[in-house]
Amino acid sequence: MSGVLEWTVTGKATDYGQNVTLFCHVPNCCPKDAGWDRWTPVQRTLFIDVKTGRPNKKYDGKAEKDGYTLIIQNLTKDDLNVSYSCLYGVTLGQSKFLLKEDVFTDKSDNKPTGRFSGIQITGIIIGVVVPLAVAVVVFVILYKKKRKKRSEADDPLLETEEPSSIEYIEGDDATLTCQVGPKNLHVDWLKDGKAVKLNRNCTTFRQGTEHNLIIKNVKPDDSGEYHVQVGNFSRKIQLKIIVYFLKDPSDIKCKEGEDAIFTCNVMVDSPSLLLLKDGNDITRNTNILEMPPDGTQRSFKLINTKQVDKGEYCMKVGKSSRKFKLNFKGT
Repeated sequence: MSGVLEWTVTGKATDYGQNVTLFCHVPNCCPKDAGWDRWTPVQRTLFIDVKTGRPNKKYDGKAEKDGYTLIIQNLTKDDLNVSYSCLYGVTLGQSKFLLKEDVFTDKSDNKPTGRFSGIQITGIIIGVVVPLAVAVVVFVILYKKKRKKRSEADDPLLETEEPSSIEYIEGDDATLTCQVGPKNLHVDWLKDGKAVKLNRNCTTFRQGTEHNLIIKNVKPDDSGEYHVQVGNFSRKIQLKIIVYFLKDPSDIKCKEGEDAIFTCNVMVDSPSLLLLKDGNDITRNTNILEMPPDGTQRSFKLINTKQVDKGEYCMKVGKSSRKFKLNFKGT
């Protein structure tokens, strides 16, 4: 594919809570994988391929004749001032900020006619007759807002950058973000009510008032309820890990010379399943037969097993993998 991939906003909104549509122009779309990434600045894959990806409460997409779309549902401030890029096959498009002025359109395109409608006349009368009542209402609203600001003035947690419920695919790196002010306050991260244990796979990163919890190569047990806590104040972020494997492969025992069948169950719209041995991809080896899928079940047949075939194998989907062993009976 020639040229540079670039998206445009084709479906705008008049207010938050509505849907916004981004369109990535690709002629004769889409025989290749058509995906979307989000950068905060950490890369997060929203869709590997919109044709096969499963929509969720936040994102949807579809392929069209001359390109494909990303539908950002229930628009919030957290969806703006971050970068999005489209990925077609192996071509990564330009990472571009989604700005407020790109998203919103006027709530009304009505042009003045030079004549007052009945509703306008009624509004004028009300504005003349009851100005004192309006002033009282405004005063009450401003007073309540002022009291609310006072009660929240001591809350150092400004906002969470991600939605309160986020999803990552098993094997991805997950980033949980919040803004804390002032800069020198101590921040604690908790999971299911317990302090998060930091190690080389789970680290924290701070830049100014922005605090991040980064979980590398996420696994199913990383799902749960996280809290960022500063003193007596906290914010909740629910993390959900999408798992491709519905049923893991089991260890196999057979007689030497027999065929061995390796089986697992994966989500229907998962990426291609690979078979590895000793870290090497053997999916296309001459003695390996990939059997037709049966619902969510996927199987490989190893033909006419030999002693060299004994050992540890791995089935891999995307960045997710499951290990199992092949042994011979009597050994």
